Amino acid sequence: MNNQRELDVSYGKSGEEITKNVIEKYFNMEFNKTNDFHNMDFHNSNNNIYIEVKSRRIKKNKYKSVYFSLSKYKFIKSNPKNKYYFVYNFIDGFYIFEYDEKKIFFSIGGRSDRGINEYYKLCNIPTKYLIKI
Repeated sequence: MNNQRELDVSYGKSGEEITKNVIEKYFNMEFNKTNDFHNMDFHNSNNNIYIEVKSRRIKKNKYKSVYFSLSKYKFIKSNPKNKYYFVYNFIDGFYIFEYDEKKIFFSIGGRSDRGINEYYKLCNIPTKYLIKI
């Protein structure tokens, strides 16, 4: 793993820890951390809620959309009875999106600044659907 990727993974892990308190307060319930190989970051089994946290070093409106991986989309599609939320930890606040397939779109996107080509088919959420929490 290159240095930038290590920094990004570390930033994401610390963002999950910070965001856990925010989501527990927002939902007024406890969430358990899933294992590192799970598609989503947190789960509340009593209410069948999954949450994915994305920490970003940008402001919410820097881009017209934010993305999540196609593997998360496939997980959601294969488990339709659960509720899914995406929480974005931006430098200007925490924002939430309740998964709604009618509001997402697909594109090819990614990055190449970490020494390898990381472009994939992605699921995009227009930032206008992110609600500040």
